[in-house]
Amino acid sequence: MDYKLNTKHVKDFLKSKEFTRLSANQQKHADNILSRFNHYMEIDHQLDDQHWNGEAVAQNMVSEFIATREVDNKFGVAAPAVLNAYVKFLKLSNEQEILVTLNKRENIFRMQRSRLLGMNIDDFSTMVDQMIADDEWGPLERETREWVEALGKKDYFQKIPMDDSSKAVAINIFVEYVVDWSSTNVNNWPTNAIQFVVSYSLLLHPELDDRDLKYIVPLIKALFQYLFEIEQIDARHLETYNQALDQLAPFVVAMLKYTFADREVMILVNYVKSNHSQQQTPEQIDAWIATHPQEVDSMLLRLEPWRNDDTYDIQEDLEGEFSIVDVVERRDSREQQDKFNKQHKGNVIPFSQKKRNKKKKNKRKK
Repeated sequence: MDYKLNTKHVKDFLKSKEFTRLSANQQKHADNILSRFNHYMEIDHQLDDQHWNGEAVAQNMVSEFIATREVDNKFGVAAPAVLNAYVKFLKLSNEQEILVTLNKRENIFRMQRSRLLGMNIDDFSTMVDQMIADDEWGPLERETREWVEALGKKDYFQKIPMDDSSKAVAINIFVEYVVDWSSTNVNNWPTNAIQFVVSYSLLLHPELDDRDLKYIVPLIKALFQYLFEIEQIDARHLETYNQALDQLAPFVVAMLKYTFADREVMILVNYVKSNHSQQQTPEQIDAWIATHPQEVDSMLLRLEPWRNDDTYDIQEDLEGEFSIVDVVERRDSREQQDKFNKQHKGNVIPFSQKKRNKKKKNKRKK
């Protein structure tokens, strides 16, 4: 075991793409979370971060890593997302096993319960409320797990080029957010809720990366196909849901061309436009956002509901970000370049090496 490498890996992670996709609160606590987690993996399990296994990770999630008064509520809330991002950064050979362990709701629940040892009365009250909510979510969560397990045996599901753990995480997030919007009854899911979750929340979720999001529409369509097969939804609902998803496919492809930060801004732009029709130009939207921080806060919580768990500071999160005008200019420039490339596809660029070689060849022929 090379425990010294743990420190290097954490430092490298703090400069990585995975780190930039975490929220402000998660980034704030990431160094401490990973240093503590690695420390207790070393002293309790004699494992460096290249040799984690599911059993040790599950035990470490409820160890003194979290069960102490040394860490606060925000640390505990940020821990699952930070650990997920770190595992993806490490690219472990058993990544799927570790991610499944980290994302098991019962493991997260036990980890949060261990935090009770360090809570004050206000935090304790919040935790009790969350326990009640988790208990209500339980039956649907078990059902969702059964859906994913059964889907894993279907050819049309296996053909989707995502790893099994990513499929499970994406479907669980999708179901949870659509239920938050509507109800636990699949037949009562409105198409606008499905479209909102797929086109906004999933595209911005820190646990889903672009290699997974490319296939998010066929993945959700596969889920609905299975729900039709087990008679959870009828043919009419299947057709309606599939049509709604097909309409989203071009938007998803377009959004994946952006960096994560630019995508977040462009999705916020779309959301502002749809809710405030008088704000249409980039300059108008920039000005509106600058003067309506509370409304922007509310919008971001709807777009990215996991931020609510982080009790994040909207001003801190937006501080120093580029303006919407900048993002739109980059988009327009990219679209113009794409248009030029399509128009001149296959053409030889004047004065290029290829063009000069062609001229020489023609001269020799003469």
